[in-house]
Amino acid sequence: MELMELQERIETLAKRSNRLVTENLIGSSVGSPGQGMQKRLREMFATVLPDYDFSRLLVMDVGDFVSVGPEGGYDVGISLPVASDIWYLAIGASILPFRGDSYQENAAKILGFLEKYLARLDNIKPMKSLQSYEDINTYMNWSTFTKVWESDRVPRVIRETRFETWMLNQYTEFPSKGPKEPVVASGELYSGLLSFPVGPLGVMEVTSIFSESMDDMLKDGIPFSADGAVTIENPDGWKCVTDRPLQGLMSPMTDMKSICPGVHLVEKGYLVTRRDTEYPAEPFKGYDKILPFHSMRYYLRRDAKWPLPGEFIGLLAKPWPTHVWWFQETSPFLYAGNWFETNYYTSGVVTEVLQPPTGSIVLACKCVVRGVEICIAASDFYEYAVGDRVTILRINDLDRSLDNTKGNFKWKDMEDLIAWEKKVKETSSNLPYIIHSNMMILPMSFYKP
Repeated sequence: MELMELQERIETLAKRSNRLVTENLIGSSVGSPGQGMQKRLREMFATVLPDYDFSRLLVMDVGDFVSVGPEGGYDVGISLPVASDIWYLAIGASILPFRGDSYQENAAKILGFLEKYLARLDNIKPMKSLQSYEDINTYMNWSTFTKVWESDRVPRVIRETRFETWMLNQYTEFPSKGPKEPVVASGELYSGLLSFPVGPLGVMEVTSIFSESMDDMLKDGIPFSADGAVTIENPDGWKCVTDRPLQGLMSPMTDMKSICPGVHLVEKGYLVTRRDTEYPAEPFKGYDKILPFHSMRYYLRRDAKWPLPGEFIGLLAKPWPTHVWWFQETSPFLYAGNWFETNYYTSGVVTEVLQPPTGSIVLACKCVVRGVEICIAASDFYEYAVGDRVTILRINDLDRSLDNTKGNFKWKDMEDLIAWEKKVKETSSNLPYIIHSNMMILPMSFYKP
């Protein structure tokens, strides 16, 4: 929503008999209790957590309506229900394996590769996803005579971010209204899109994008966009919250000041802050539907020095402290994400410079690409070192602009590297390592300060 449009709506609503609750009144979105009910709820909660302050919890949410009564009468709170469980309990595609054979091993491998990314964000955790209510265990703590809830068996997931990169003078394969319909349709301003599966507004106080490259952009002073209109939030002294109110059923009480790292897409629960954001967006026709989720799209500007091909992009979610949040471990938490690749390029991090096999002069490196170690040949004899992020050309995609059957590059076009790694392990060979035939390291970088 554009800020001018939002201002006009607020002014219109202000003239009516009902009025929207203002920003500093925070609370329940599923029942806006009256004073009597609030008192009883406080007494009930106090038996579980006697030292906890619920004074900011049992009031009203942004977006709730208040009917102002006559002089000497009563003000009536009317809360609009928000299906907050969609954010947590609905099952959806995840780039972090959580089912099938050896899913724990593959998930640990990916999380190991994301360790630095998560550490930069004060060790936030990916979302825990209840598969059924049987995942919730309870037992009696006889020292406090209270029931304890825990969910150690619940797997972590990173909901799949979809994306599409547009080739020059070609239209998107997944059209939508977009933030600026004429500009998006002609492709003059944007070069692609990210799409996040999200629930209704009003559940998360902040949603923001944070990627691997943003640390370097902040350190080297690289602007996110040429006009400086888009900024990366980097709050001083920011810390993620690890409290577990009501033993993990409720989200932690935070400062309510929209403090969260990254490029903010939503603040204050309902305010879409970026003109490049569209919510809700059209579904991706021809692919599996994501209901009950909706798509939130972020359109990639052509002049932005981001994202880097091959980097991980995550959507952070910071919930309001009034919604049941089903045993999440940090606030914010890593809600959705994916590795991003362009029409021809990806990248990886060098873990070993390999010695050429006997009789060969080919220089090759072992690189971690999307959490998987792959042996990749270099195009020449440029020297690489362990820890370098290197540009990788996908050889089979060089004809993408000429082959109409391939179209724009999409998230589904990324090779399943875990399956490739398994195949290599099962292939007998006399060579010391097997080089990936579709990848080549190039001595180039994408952006400089």
